[in-house]
Amino acid sequence: MIRHRILLRLSAVLAAAAAGCGDGPTDPPPPTRPTDPPSPATLVVSPATAALHALRSTVQLTAEVRDDMGNLMPGANVGWTSGDNSVATVDTTGLVTATGGGLTVIEAEAGVARGHAQVLVEQVLASLEKTEGDGQRALEWSALPVRPTVRPLDANGHPIDGTSVAFRVTEGGGGAAPGIVTAEEGRAGTVWTLGAAGPQVLVAEAGNASVEFTASAFAVGDPDFLAITTAHLSPAYESFTQADTIEAVGGRPPYTWELMAGALPPGLSLTTDGVIQGTPRSREGSGFSVRATDTAGNEATAAFQLAVCAPPLPLEVGEVHIANPAPPGGCGFSVRAESAGSYYRVTLVGTTAGFEFVEPIRFRVRGELPEGAVASRSPAFGPAVGPDVRLRPSSAAPGTREDDHLRVRREEARLLAGLALEGRLRALPDLGAATTSTPPGPPPETWEFRLGSPGTVTDNCTVATPTTTVLQGYNDHLAIYAEPIPDSPLEAANIDILLHHYELYGAEVIESW
Repeated sequence: MIRHRILLRLSAVLAAAAAGCGDGPTDPPPPTRPTDPPSPATLVVSPATAALHALRSTVQLTAEVRDDMGNLMPGANVGWTSGDNSVATVDTTGLVTATGGGLTVIEAEAGVARGHAQVLVEQVLASLEKTEGDGQRALEWSALPVRPTVRPLDANGHPIDGTSVAFRVTEGGGGAAPGIVTAEEGRAGTVWTLGAAGPQVLVAEAGNASVEFTASAFAVGDPDFLAITTAHLSPAYESFTQADTIEAVGGRPPYTWELMAGALPPGLSLTTDGVIQGTPRSREGSGFSVRATDTAGNEATAAFQLAVCAPPLPLEVGEVHIANPAPPGGCGFSVRAESAGSYYRVTLVGTTAGFEFVEPIRFRVRGELPEGAVASRSPAFGPAVGPDVRLRPSSAAPGTREDDHLRVRREEARLLAGLALEGRLRALPDLGAATTSTPPGPPPETWEFRLGSPGTVTDNCTVATPTTTVLQGYNDHLAIYAEPIPDSPLEAANIDILLHHYELYGAEVIESW
């Protein structure tokens, strides 16, 4: 049995050998299976985080791509994108460039594999650059006309907002105000007031960076020093006759003035003795510079901005105009005064939150209109938010309450005209309303006050939670109640002011409403 199996195997071997020698049919080799090319499976970006401290600074990112067997794929095609181009951009090679402050994510992609890196852009102060205000000359104890100004810069020379710059005087005895300035729009400056005559030094510092400004202070009357003392020009007014003089001191007078650059508003000109005169024909302001020269050839220059404001308000008798508060240096408003006895009624018609009172509104003669009528203007008044002003030329039919008011005003005008030389006078009060009614009794000590729906404009009929208020003071025309809040009580002075005002004008106000 065993021998038979051996023979069978031997026969099979011999048969295979014979086939190899061409003695029998041959079978084709089995087909081979094609191998798929490797594909990206993972991607790692290096460095994973980067910080850039100056705009236009760069960092090179690299992408390590591996296939599913963990083998490196150095020739893999990688695409790069930035999550925020306003912070940083990235090119096709992975080079990142800072464009603005902030944090962004740089994405890398190769097939289905993705990776990323975080890039922080935060400007760091490297230096301070002087932009203007260095090397000036002025009178001792005077403020320089040009503010010493610096630009905080990063290592690539780009300005940095929000940097705190300290200014301090190190020589001369003057001062800088404000002493610490936060850079806005890439700049920080201060007002430098010089000390006694002699050299002056001001230092600007931020972090480890500093720069030095120098100036020269001269004594009044120094024949070798000429200075223009006019710091700024008041606004001109369309249709007003303008005559403002630019002032200078020192040197050897008289001075000769000339326009160096720019142009005055249309209708105005500069005389050789330093007077800006004429009548503006439009509201087109302008910037210009002037030069003063004394008899010894000493020179001084100054730059100015001259605004042209609207002409007087064209109010008819009985017409009302609401004027918003003008910002510092703004135009305010102007009114016509047909004669010395002319008047306007000025009323505060809006207030800031709380009981805040602004200073009285003052008028001053500004110039003359071409037809000869006197005109006056109001200076800018009040804070940036404050009361409006209502102007109303008064008129009334004979025998009416308004006619009584006009009669009192006419008497006032006559008094003012006759006693103007004796000093400042208090205006007469409005004529009070005659009354024969019996004064009311004292109001109740408490009053339940019902508010409309809080936070709505149209729904004042829905009653919210009632509030009990307590009487603070009263007279025949007004009772003042307030919710008792321990931390913020009404001030007694404010209550007295309101009560006094309504004591004088309450009947007239109530009748008007």
